[in-house]
Amino acid sequence: MIHGFAGAGGGLLASIATCPLDVVKTVLQVQSKAHAANTRYKGIFGTLTTIFREEGIRGLYKGLGPTTAALVPNWAIYFFTYQHFKEVWFRSGFTDGPLIHMSSAMGAAAITDVCMNPLWVIKTRLQTQKIHGSVQYRSAFHAVSTIFREEGARAFFSGLTPQLIGVVHVAIQFPTYEYLKSQFAMKGSRKTDQLSSIELGTSAGLSKIMASIAAYPHEVLRAKLQYQHSTDPARYKGVIDACRRIYGEEGLLGFYRGMGANLLRVTPACAISFTTYELLVRFLK
Repeated sequence: MIHGFAGAGGGLLASIATCPLDVVKTVLQVQSKAHAANTRYKGIFGTLTTIFREEGIRGLYKGLGPTTAALVPNWAIYFFTYQHFKEVWFRSGFTDGPLIHMSSAMGAAAITDVCMNPLWVIKTRLQTQKIHGSVQYRSAFHAVSTIFREEGARAFFSGLTPQLIGVVHVAIQFPTYEYLKSQFAMKGSRKTDQLSSIELGTSAGLSKIMASIAAYPHEVLRAKLQYQHSTDPARYKGVIDACRRIYGEEGLLGFYRGMGANLLRVTPACAISFTTYELLVRFLK
């Protein structure tokens, strides 16, 4: 429980600090080449400026409600299950190493994704609803009732398949994070729980950059599937159909829309989350 509480605290702080970039990233992700002629959103700075001019400061924090509501259980579930899986491996006689970190991270990510997907769907819908100039959802609660009424419960699990495919992200991130921590500790002949905030933040940030670049296409697929309405006749029929159409319309670059904004967001967010998590664990112990 210590690990879950600490992870939730770090994730909450990071999500509030980086919310405007999360909005920008999601808006850029769901745009397609077909929208390019009439889109109001071009690039990171242009998108920030347009949202602020048209919607004010509140527009840059769209989706923060479901994000913060999700992050406490999200990080709590994730860090708790990650530590639990590691302890199960250790009790089974396995020694600490990259395979333990990778399998524990993937198992924790899969469980967290299934539990949290409905809130990420609501967040995506709220953040992207003004792309075509109309506002369909007045609030997170209104979004829940409208989606359920018009599209049914299945709509809350749209984008889950690419999200589960995206566990490769943590399979890269967590072993890299643990490796970088061990390298810092080795330099100073210390244990990993004696690292400084800068060393923890650097390890977290670098591991996040590497994992994000490698696994980014799944985020675009997830956002596009969560953004579309199940009643839309032009909707993607699944992951394979989305891949085929994105590649056909935009080429490989279509799978990397919004990556710049994403890296600007997730790198400091991860550094804040993981450093806060590590320091809180030390304090609570």
